[in-house]
Amino acid sequence: MQSLPNEFWWALGLGTVVLIGVTVGIIFTIVLGQRRSFQQKLLQAQELAERDRKYRNLFENSLAGMIRFDLATGEVLDANTAMMRIFRSAARDQFNRALRANRNAEWDRLWDLLVTRGRIENYEFSIRAADGQSVWLSISLATFPSEGVAEGVMVDITEKRAAAEQIREQAELLDKTADAIFVLDLTAHVQYWNKAAEQQFGWPSHEVHRRHVTDYLFPSTLSNDFQKAIGMVRERGEWRGELEISPRYKSAIIAECRFTLVRDEHGHPRAILCLASDITEKKRLETQMLRAQRMESIGTLAGGIAHDLNNILAPIVVSIDILKRTVVDTLGKKTLTAIESSARRGADMVKQVLTFARGIQGERVSMRVEHVIGEVVRLIEETFPRSIEVHNEVPRKLWPIVGDATQIHQVFMNLCVNARDAMENGGVLTLRAQNAVVSEEFARGQLGVAPGPYVHFQVSDTGSGIPETIREKVFEPFFTTKEVGKGTGLGLSTTLGIVKSHGGFLTLDTALGRGTTFHIYFPADVADEERSKETSVEALREGNDELILIVDDESALRDVASSTLETYRYRTITAEDGARALEVFHDRRDEIRVVITDMMMPRVGGAELIREIRRLEPQARIVIMTGMRIPDDIQIDDIKSVDGVLQKPFTTEDLVRTVQEVLLAPKA
Repeated sequence: MQSLPNEFWWALGLGTVVLIGVTVGIIFTIVLGQRRSFQQKLLQAQELAERDRKYRNLFENSLAGMIRFDLATGEVLDANTAMMRIFRSAARDQFNRALRANRNAEWDRLWDLLVTRGRIENYEFSIRAADGQSVWLSISLATFPSEGVAEGVMVDITEKRAAAEQIREQAELLDKTADAIFVLDLTAHVQYWNKAAEQQFGWPSHEVHRRHVTDYLFPSTLSNDFQKAIGMVRERGEWRGELEISPRYKSAIIAECRFTLVRDEHGHPRAILCLASDITEKKRLETQMLRAQRMESIGTLAGGIAHDLNNILAPIVVSIDILKRTVVDTLGKKTLTAIESSARRGADMVKQVLTFARGIQGERVSMRVEHVIGEVVRLIEETFPRSIEVHNEVPRKLWPIVGDATQIHQVFMNLCVNARDAMENGGVLTLRAQNAVVSEEFARGQLGVAPGPYVHFQVSDTGSGIPETIREKVFEPFFTTKEVGKGTGLGLSTTLGIVKSHGGFLTLDTALGRGTTFHIYFPADVADEERSKETSVEALREGNDELILIVDDESALRDVASSTLETYRYRTITAEDGARALEVFHDRRDEIRVVITDMMMPRVGGAELIREIRRLEPQARIVIMTGMRIPDDIQIDDIKSVDGVLQKPFTTEDLVRTVQEVLLAPKA
């Protein structure tokens, strides 16, 4: 056998060594890797243990109640100490009993919601704790399907709910007060606005919130007084006084205001609390009372003067008659005539003064005033300038009144003469009359007026009108705007005295450049039911069960109008304001045949109501009722016109006939 060369053995030995080295290296690498893997697993186990320790520490020490449920059964797997405190539980078994006791329909709904959505957040509901007390919780839970659990937190919000309820109750009390209460920030932007503010000012809370208050209540003409008041609040901490406020749907009102600066816990100014009470009616009645007192004082003084003047004029008049028999020359007779004319004019003035001062009465009998007005119209047609056109629109069948025909004649003559003087360049003088029943609500707005049946007269002219600045003075004795020698200033004061002595009252409707209307109310002499039937109401036709919607914020007026229409076989439905009326109209617009609405109402006013009804039903038949002229800011054309107008106070005939005419009128 041939021996192998040495190189072979050297190569074989070297390969063996390399093979052994590689094997050892592989073994070493495997061992080292296993060691590192073990170290990593050990480290991970330590980290998991640390995280679990921290989680348990957080879980147990959390101020919020933390809890874990079995997702399949809903049983509690774990709960922390705070959760135990919430349930007023001293031991875990006591806690579990309390939790099981709350498994009711509310809990089932909560659990179904959790399973369906996978999570719930800030779900609030009430439970009964282990001690029987009711506890409100806010719950946030999430499900972990892979682990078969649901876990989350529960927070005790019982005190928070109680505080919120207290705030809500306080807010309700603020809403029930009759005073308007609103809160402004330091820049006069609205932060709070109660229900009374909505009703008095016509602006709902959501429209004024965070808006500047001068945009709504204090336009440029009124803002100076408001800014001064705010300045005083910032300087002194409070302000009290009267401000003129411009509401949304009615003319300006006078409000008694109390502004107080509200500070935070550090004493820094934070807001301005504003209280406002509508004293417009109170101020108006005070003005009437002061005027009545002033008139009474002047009347007493004038009565004494008139009495002395009569004593002076009586011998003069008697002496003139004696002298006329002895004086024969022309100059003497002319002089006596001038003296007699002046004396008789003075006597007439004294008679007017006495009538004003003491209400001198002649014989008072039951009479029909339309006959007296007929005489007045015939007289003024003969004596007034031809440039004045006289319209007699007084019907024949008016209720009788009890009065002195001479004094009633003087009332209408004085008013017609006053109208003539207001129409220097000519115009139209109109006399109207109607039977009317003055309601209690209307009577409350007039000093010393009793509700009941009246005969309502109107004397209207198209003259210059009376400026607002002197409107309250025109009934004062000796006040006149005429030139010296052309007026005594006793005409209107005497008229007022006669009307009041007959138990009536007088109002004035005027505007500069738009003419004047005097409204005279004399109590009607309606003795019994039969006499009232003499009016034309009996001729009114009955309805056919048509449904009429009546909208007014005065409940007495709604009830009277409803009862009246139902007497004439109409069906009625009422609403206290425009917002409620819109709900009713939306539900029953196919049935409602006529809408009768007031114009000045809280929340939603008449104009806004009409516009919305026209939008819903363009062919709706609408009648407005108002106790004054339609305000300038409400343009009838803008609301596509209306079908009729009822002037308050209206009669039964006015109401029923207007509804009949509107129902019979064709619609385009």
